[in-house]
Amino acid sequence: MSQHPVRHFKKLAPRDIPQALEWFQRQQLVTQWHLSPAEQLALLGNIASNTYESWLTDMARGKIPALPNDVITRLEILLGAQKSQDILAPENRPDLAISWFNTPNKNPLFQEKSIKHYLLDNNNLDAFRSLEAYLVDAVVGLMSGVYT
Repeated sequence: MSQHPVRHFKKLAPRDIPQALEWFQRQQLVTQWHLSPAEQLALLGNIASNTYESWLTDMARGKIPALPNDVITRLEILLGAQKSQDILAPENRPDLAISWFNTPNKNPLFQEKSIKHYLLDNNNLDAFRSLEAYLVDAVVGLMSGVYT
């Protein structure tokens, strides 16, 4: 397993968890990442449906759900992926930021799979951190003018 010693995406504070889960819930929409409920549970670490529902119920009651650290890390990386997509997509093509998650990627890291299928097929934190490193490199490259 490769090491990823530096975290690049924003860490979620406990107060940010409800907003992150609300964002993740919206990823079911066709206008977003179009994740099925089963895909959502898998991307959060193969959690049980009733666990996810209890987190949503806690939020509805104004409580901050207590998420395991690996679930928080996965949410941080998924949120970072969304932000990276927004940065990398041309300003006149915001649709690319949404479709990118489901479109096959030719980078060898992703094995010609979409980011969604890469994460689902290699569903471990190492795969998530590899995605994070790839996106950080892409954003830094774009900002520095290396990738234009």
